[in-house]
Amino acid sequence: MFSSFEPDYFMQMVDSMIPLSAHDGECIITQGDTMGEYFYAIEKGTFLVEIDNIVVAQLPLSDGSGNCFGELAMLFNSPRNATIRAKGTDCKLWALDRDTFRIMQYRQKKRKVIDACDALSRVKLLFDLNESQLRTIAEVVNIQKFKDGDVIIQKGDTDGREFFMIQKGFVQVQDILGQPSSFTVSLQAGDSFGEGALLTSEPRNATIVAVSDNVVCMSLSFRVVNNLFGSLETLIAHNYVYYTLTSIPLLEKRSDVFIRKLASLAVKETVQQGDVLAHLYELCDRFAVIRKGICIIEETGEEIGSGSYIGVELFGSEQPAHFSRTVIATTDVEILEIAWDVMQHMGDVNDGGESNNGETTNTLSWDKLERDSGFLATTAAAATNDNESEGGSAETKFEPTTSSALISSTVSTGSTGSIRRTSTLRSYTSNDLNVRLDVIGVLGKGAFGRVELAKDKRDDTYFALKIQQKKHLVDIDAVDKVQQECALMRSIHHTFICRLHSTFQDQNCIYMALEFLIGGELFSLIDRKGGALSIQDTKFYAAPLVSALEYLHEQNIVYRDVKTENVVLDSYGYPVLVDFGFAKQLNQDSGITFTICGTTEFLAPEVILGSGHGCTSDCWSFGIMVHELLSGGTPFSVSGRNNNGDSGDEGDASEPVVDPMMVIRCVLEQEIVLDSDLNLDEPTETFILDLLDRNQATRLGCGKQILMSKHLFFVCEEEDHFSSDEYAFPMASDRAHHDESDEERVSNSWWSKMMRREVTPPWVLDKSIDVRAYFEIERFEGGNDVVERYLGRDDVFNGF
Repeated sequence: MFSSFEPDYFMQMVDSMIPLSAHDGECIITQGDTMGEYFYAIEKGTFLVEIDNIVVAQLPLSDGSGNCFGELAMLFNSPRNATIRAKGTDCKLWALDRDTFRIMQYRQKKRKVIDACDALSRVKLLFDLNESQLRTIAEVVNIQKFKDGDVIIQKGDTDGREFFMIQKGFVQVQDILGQPSSFTVSLQAGDSFGEGALLTSEPRNATIVAVSDNVVCMSLSFRVVNNLFGSLETLIAHNYVYYTLTSIPLLEKRSDVFIRKLASLAVKETVQQGDVLAHLYELCDRFAVIRKGICIIEETGEEIGSGSYIGVELFGSEQPAHFSRTVIATTDVEILEIAWDVMQHMGDVNDGGESNNGETTNTLSWDKLERDSGFLATTAAAATNDNESEGGSAETKFEPTTSSALISSTVSTGSTGSIRRTSTLRSYTSNDLNVRLDVIGVLGKGAFGRVELAKDKRDDTYFALKIQQKKHLVDIDAVDKVQQECALMRSIHHTFICRLHSTFQDQNCIYMALEFLIGGELFSLIDRKGGALSIQDTKFYAAPLVSALEYLHEQNIVYRDVKTENVVLDSYGYPVLVDFGFAKQLNQDSGITFTICGTTEFLAPEVILGSGHGCTSDCWSFGIMVHELLSGGTPFSVSGRNNNGDSGDEGDASEPVVDPMMVIRCVLEQEIVLDSDLNLDEPTETFILDLLDRNQATRLGCGKQILMSKHLFFVCEEEDHFSSDEYAFPMASDRAHHDESDEERVSNSWWSKMMRREVTPPWVLDKSIDVRAYFEIERFEGGNDVVERYLGRDDVFNGF
């Protein structure tokens, strides 16, 4: 837990520790105490460990270890699992509080990112990257240390594709290709070397050796950059086109999303000297930016070079467009070209954008692209269209929903036979609690309130009504948390994510009307299926969740509580992600957060270490969940866990069955080996291991290039149109991903059918069941829960 700290920050933390003395029999911590926030290091004396009033150990241990306790308090606000009592009269301790520990973690991470951004901004190769892209790379640089004489790069090596930036010390460049053997170059802090490895796999052309002790370098690997962005060369080229497009007056009304999408279509082409790039009055079939070389405009004799563009006529009011000048290459020229026929696939042209004077013009724009820039499953898009056709709006609304429409979900069968969710519009206010709504019973209770099953008397539509008392939310400082949950759920539209229909409030409570999913928890289904599922059934339940998580990650939302208890089956047997209490919208620039929350056995290493985590932490948790589906347990538990095995500093702190510190040590240190008794095929095993990669920069799902949905795990065995030869599992390959170049084949794939809800579920609830009996619901009688009066300010709950 402390090993990741740099010496400076470690010593600052030590300096902030508080000295304590304890007398004989004094309790330092008490079993079950929920307010524990201190870690203790023993300087002198003996301490007894008691569980349920029975002494189970004595600290320090006989082997000299165990000279500290309470380390879990540095991570979670969870109940103490033992009592620690002083033995003897001369006991001395040093105490460290959680806030100081986290502040030091944050400061160290922030300093590392700032230093990395500064170093990266001085690398010529990366000059064309924007601030956000540099920040993304800075988050994943590694710190490597070398001793005097260590060989950092060996001439001729093609395996280690890493780029280095020196933070401290001196290195020497030796045996340089094309230079005398005695010729060397010295590099020091601020210099960099090996950047060519980020672009090509050419052999190294020199040997780099550390020539001082304590050489510290920031390193960046080709694999990490490729995972995040794809080809670095392509990224740089697209940035170049993007900045050019932003300077074109005809596109100044276009959104940033539109411009970036347009730039992403550019491809590199080489034009030979003497070739004609554009003919006056001929049909304009492309837009191109000159990257290298010189051209001449025949009509004026003007020379144009790097940064100039051709084919801007495509964005004018007259369509079809024609070139307004003749452009000829006077040298070999490298261009970045966007073809007209490729543009057309992005959406509608001539959409009637507005000019500066408010008049309608036919500038090039693709509003459909801008509406659908985030990933939506086919069925979700269909549901959006339904909303629009009925007069509703698919846009995110953050205004108070006391007057907004309630979307009540149903499921219908489309013309193709696929099952998709549709929507009808309703409106509810707090007055409807006694008029339109019939509260049937309590579905469950939690730390923040209770959830009731309610029914609209008009058409017997069920939904889950989450009720939270205002006074309680204010007392535990959870108002912002609930506001955040509501705002996120209003902004989410996905077929495999539970819908928030509406929110409203009265004097004492706030209400969230949620989609009612009748199939029950996936956790319970595993138990009914004998404790584990088959590989094929696991694929069925995993695919929709991958789709939902990738959608959230596209919106820069980290879910932070992936587990089977938060997956509920709908009436047609498909899994739906629920409970967004821990979800968070990440800052667009940093893309990380430091709050530790979630369920202990599902926490990613970077979450436990508090080093900053982003959306990839969900991928680790999902890997744990897939393992649980296949085996009935997680890789880091011996005896399973209870339904409330959660730990967190945001209100969810029930104790797991197993020792949480033991689980944490396993997550951080234990070699991950899958049980051979599970009989997993190679794609399944690789899928889990790729998700359980402790390096979040190379973890499956970490970037747009290695999406979970593209893994061969999701190529179903029954797909006869996927030939076994063409999609044979790649032995010793980098990643197990299938190619999606054949659109027709992909549209008929098992994955696409899953997204259209055309695959038969392994289990479907009998629709004739009595809802009350199935959920063991007792009739709710008013007064079962005492509602405390809220006497605070009303504006605290604006927006509900």
